Amino acid sequence: CITNAVFDVSALKESNGVWEGAITFRDHATFLEEIPKLKEGSSPSDFLAKLGMQKKLAETLESDMKYKHLTKFQEDSIEKIQDAVKGTERDTVLISARTGGGKTEAFMIPILEKCISDDSMGTKAIIFYPTKPLANDQASRFIKVLYHLNKRLQRKLTLGILHGDIPKNEDNVSQEKNEGLPFECPECGTGLLRPTDPKKLVCDNEKCKQALDFVWAYTRPQIYSSPPDILITNPDTLVWDLMVRPHHHSIFGRPVYACKDCGMTYAPAGRKASCNAQDGCNGKNLEQITPCPPSFLVYDEVHLCRGSFGINCSFVSSRIEYMIKKYAEAFHKDYQHTLTKIGSSATIANGSEFVTRFFNSSQGKYWLVPENNEKSEDYYEEESDKTLRRHHVYTLPYAYPSESTVGLAIQYLQERAKNGKPPVMFEKEKAAIGNYLQTLAFVNAVKSSNALITQVRRTVAGDLPDLQVDGHTTDFDKSQRSKVERDFNKGSLHVVFATSTLEVGVDFRKVDCIVINGFPYSFNDYLQRIGRGGRQGDSIVLTVCQNWKPIDHYYYSNGIHALKKQHANIEPIPITRDNTEAIKKHLQGAVFDYIMRNKDTDGFDMDNISSIASIAEGDKRQDLNREVFESVNIPNDFQKQCLPQLDQFISEITQEAL
Repeated sequence: CITNAVFDVSALKESNGVWEGAITFRDHATFLEEIPKLKEGSSPSDFLAKLGMQKKLAETLESDMKYKHLTKFQEDSIEKIQDAVKGTERDTVLISARTGGGKTEAFMIPILEKCISDDSMGTKAIIFYPTKPLANDQASRFIKVLYHLNKRLQRKLTLGILHGDIPKNEDNVSQEKNEGLPFECPECGTGLLRPTDPKKLVCDNEKCKQALDFVWAYTRPQIYSSPPDILITNPDTLVWDLMVRPHHHSIFGRPVYACKDCGMTYAPAGRKASCNAQDGCNGKNLEQITPCPPSFLVYDEVHLCRGSFGINCSFVSSRIEYMIKKYAEAFHKDYQHTLTKIGSSATIANGSEFVTRFFNSSQGKYWLVPENNEKSEDYYEEESDKTLRRHHVYTLPYAYPSESTVGLAIQYLQERAKNGKPPVMFEKEKAAIGNYLQTLAFVNAVKSSNALITQVRRTVAGDLPDLQVDGHTTDFDKSQRSKVERDFNKGSLHVVFATSTLEVGVDFRKVDCIVINGFPYSFNDYLQRIGRGGRQGDSIVLTVCQNWKPIDHYYYSNGIHALKKQHANIEPIPITRDNTEAIKKHLQGAVFDYIMRNKDTDGFDMDNISSIASIAEGDKRQDLNREVFESVNIPNDFQKQCLPQLDQFISEITQEAL
């Protein structure tokens, strides 16, 4: 017989250093996590008026989005961001609040303020998201706000989505790919928006058919030929634009020629007469556009920028920032340009250390909201939010494998819900009675997801044949993953097994139950996973610990205490900018950035590289070195260390081109 070392000490009382009472040993742990309630602030109209911000924006938030008040956290965040926008010494803001704490609105409102007050053509804000599901989910939130806000404005604000699910050109557009974008209709709230042509998205709800003409999600050329006010993307997409596609630099503020018929763009020397690129239409309907440089670089869920991924994101951010700065100096001398950098996360423990490393900001150049972990308590009420609670069950099975335990637990919960006997926390919810519980389950490996899908389907096949179970991992292509997201939101799919693809930020309409099969390697990741539940109402969190993993044993015994003091247990984000291999690679990338930035060309070819030979010596070469090092933004001692490698790289690519 194996007894797990978990016991209930709630009946013990201390008297003069002596504990009295009964210790009850159990084979599982249950407890209620009380989610802290955010302190209320002013109404949007009062607060935005105090900061001199747009009245129409406040009206949209109050009348259309039904915000009765902002939170104290949001007010402080907006105030600090607005301070940075004014061009003060602090140009970076890092904001942090619990999951569902309103971080998106905290940076969205200053961005919309800028877009309304500045009618220049061009991208005002580039917002980076680490995953495509999160980018699509947040795009729906922006679409909803813009849908109502644009009704009050003379000039409609535009939104663009740029990631791997957006077709490269019109030849790649298909109905299947268009269906892979799960944007929620802001009018009916049930239909999904389909990019039917370059000019509009149309709701697929036959009773609605709402058409939107302010969202660019049809093809990628659409983004570059008509840069949207707000661009949602990821670092992987833009790093290639930096190095090899100068005709895409319109989103950074570079003038280009744009074909008004097919949307292709060009950055040629002199006047461009016709659209004659490989994917072009051969038409002559071209015009030169001079977009404004971006004013915001935003990294949402920035805690995922850790380790080697975080190092590379940090250097890419520096290179993009430098590219924007150079274009602003060259083409927008009369434009009052400032660049504000924003990071947002629910799990940041080492704010000062992280912001100085990721954004390369020095002391006194950034704002933290909250200022430190101790100050974070100032944004929460002493009592918990009674409308949002998570009911936890921890178990560490020995008699069954963890996969079997998950299957049996899901069967038990779904049978009770379907038969009109839902778990006690849902008894008062009429919608839960007679319906399946929307269940989101997380695993640590793709093979675990596949095994669990099979296990659960087999377990419930006899008693619950209509229970729909599916997965959301890299084993599924983008169309399948998008369909899973849509079906889960509609309620036609009841159980989804996912890896980290759905871990952050995605806000499904309804999540009744979270299942964790095996504790993730980071407590921060665990907080993000359980944070998918308890956003719109009560939820169950079942954590099935795996008996062969020491970390599962630890949290099985200590999980209750860790969740009660989350801020104290959030782990620092490991990131550094002194990795010589990463520096070397980004210096090489910055050489291509330099060529594309200073060369009038329609794209990357060996002729562009061979042009380096003309600046291999003298003052021009010194300019190249200086701009490359400034772009990557590394300390002087690293510059001296890396200069020989930079010389060798330039020599090698020049010889190869010649």
